[in-house]
Amino acid sequence: MNEEQIGTAVIKYSVDDAIIAELEAKFMPLEVKDFNDSVGLQKVHDARMELVHLRGDVEKSRTGFKSGALEYGRRVDGEAKRLTEKIKKIEDHLAREEKKVEDEKQRLADIEEAKEKARITERADRLLAVGMTYDPIQETYRFGGLGITLGAIKNVPDDCFNKFVLEVTEAKNAQDAILAQEEARKKAEAEKLKSEQEEVERKQAEIKTKEEEIARKQKALDDAESEQKRKAEIEAAKVQAQAETEARIAREAKAKSDKEAADKAEAERKKQMAPDAQKLKNYAQALWELECEKLITPAAEEIRQKARAEITKICKAIKINAEKL
Repeated sequence: MNEEQIGTAVIKYSVDDAIIAELEAKFMPLEVKDFNDSVGLQKVHDARMELVHLRGDVEKSRTGFKSGALEYGRRVDGEAKRLTEKIKKIEDHLAREEKKVEDEKQRLADIEEAKEKARITERADRLLAVGMTYDPIQETYRFGGLGITLGAIKNVPDDCFNKFVLEVTEAKNAQDAILAQEEARKKAEAEKLKSEQEEVERKQAEIKTKEEEIARKQKALDDAESEQKRKAEIEAAKVQAQAETEARIAREAKAKSDKEAADKAEAERKKQMAPDAQKLKNYAQALWELECEKLITPAAEEIRQKARAEITKICKAIKINAEKL
C-alpha cells in the first residue's frame, strides 16, 4: 500500500458504531441483583468476556493498519482509541456489576470474622469470671490443675467447653469451701481465746472485789476486835486469794499446754500426711490427664465420654479428700 492509498484508505474494523450501539443496548441493562444472583453474575461475566475479546480484535486490527505509515498509524490509533473508549465504557459497567458480588463476599467474610472474635472473647471472659488466670507465655488459662489453651478455646465444641467451665467452677467452689472452713476455724479459735481472756479478767476482777470486800470487813472488825484477830483474818484472806490465784494460774497453764500439745500433734499429723496427700493429688492429676487413643465409632466415643465424666468425678473426690488429710 503506497502513501496515496494510505491517505485515502478507509479504516475498517470488525466492529463499528452500530455494532457497539447494539452491544450497549444489549449489555448495559445487565446487573447482578444480589449475592445469590448466580444467573445474573454469569450473564454479566459472559458479556464482559465478549467485550474483552472484541476489544482485543480492535487492538489487533489497529496494529495491522499502522504497519503502512506513521500518519496512517495515527489515524488508526485515533479510531481505535475512540472505539476502545466506547467499548471500555460498557465493559467498566459490567465490571462494576461483577465487583458487587466480590464486595458482598468480603462484607460477609468480615461479619463472620467479627462474630468469631466476639465468640472467643466471650469464652475468655467466662474463664476469667470463674477464677482462671491467663498465662501469656504458655497462652493458656489455668486454675489449679486445670488448663485450656487459646487454640482449644477457639476450636472446642460448645458442649465440651461448657463442661470444662463447669469443672473449673466446681473446683473453684471446692477450694472456696476449704478456705472458708479454714477461715471459720481461725475465727472460732480467736473467739475462744478472747472468751478465755475475758474469763481470766472477770475472775481477776472478782478476786479484786473479794479482796476489797475483805478489806472493808476487816476494817469494820478493827473497830470491835483486837489487832491480832484482824491480822489473822487478813492473813487468811491473803492465803485464800493466793490459793485461788495459783489455782487459776495452774488452770491457765494447763489449758495453754494442752492447746500447744494439740496444735503440735495436729501439725505433726499434717506433716506426716502431706507426702501422701500430694501423691494423691498427683495421682488424680495423672488420672485426669490420661488420654484415650482416637476412637472411630460413635458408640465407642460415647463410652469414652461417660468414662471421662466418671474419671473427672473421681479425680475431684480424690483432690478434695486429699486436702482434708
